[in-house]
Amino acid sequence: MQLNYHEMIEEWKRLLGTGLSEDSALFDWTTLGSLKSRDQISRARLMAKEDGVWASEGSLSALMQLANERGLSFVAKSTFRDGDLYKNGDCLAELEGPTSWILALERPWINAGSFVSGIATTTRNFVRKAHSVLPDVRILSTRKTLPGYRALSLHAVLCGGGHPHRISLGAGILIKENHVVAAGGIREAVEQTRSMAPHGLKIEVEVRSLDELNLAIEARADCVLLDNFKSCDVQSALVRTREFRNLFVEVSGGVRLDTLGDFLFPGVHGISVGSLTHSVRSVDWSLLVDL
Repeated sequence: MQLNYHEMIEEWKRLLGTGLSEDSALFDWTTLGSLKSRDQISRARLMAKEDGVWASEGSLSALMQLANERGLSFVAKSTFRDGDLYKNGDCLAELEGPTSWILALERPWINAGSFVSGIATTTRNFVRKAHSVLPDVRILSTRKTLPGYRALSLHAVLCGGGHPHRISLGAGILIKENHVVAAGGIREAVEQTRSMAPHGLKIEVEVRSLDELNLAIEARADCVLLDNFKSCDVQSALVRTREFRNLFVEVSGGVRLDTLGDFLFPGVHGISVGSLTHSVRSVDWSLLVDL
């Protein structure tokens, strides 16, 4: 999934607009009391306080469009493009415009931008470690995203070199434990899903044991997800899947950066990591105003 330029800006405008509303920027008594004049103009620099991956390019156009819609003259620019690495101490972006507007946007912009760049940075760390062992393995994000943040979260995963697993329920087929129970078994779930799903979608089955893996293979699943398998069990599963060259094998379940190496075996095609989006740490930024 890749957002086009227009969609990206609209997502940023929506999130930043929500942030402004939450902060009641119209009644910022601190700023109102601090300004030398209502039309005071300032410059500001967004500074990195640690290394990271930039994933907020679209936010700059969104900031300018939001200002323009309010009749304000405002400029936001950066030399970084989405996916670029930056270093601690780098100036990530420069702003120029009404001081009140800069101060109102400071927290909503940093909250959203540092979060998505945190996702991109964490993803890049996973991808680098994985590719040092298996150059073709995919690091996959999940649907475990904050409501309203999915599009930018998955965009950030792409900036970090990862891939989304599914962007929505309709974007792929993943038969999980509860689906198996509802259908009456793995074979029944695969057959019933295949009978009604679009022909272009592959069918993936989540399995929790080697016995379930065998059932998924017998049902001619296109992909299998080894859920919460121990490292030794993944190796046993790969012995079984070796002869099925077109079968996509995914590992999932609490994989962390420090345990990633335990699952990097030839024959593993993807590793999904929910923490890329559901518990990522935002990177550290600060905004410095220059009068």
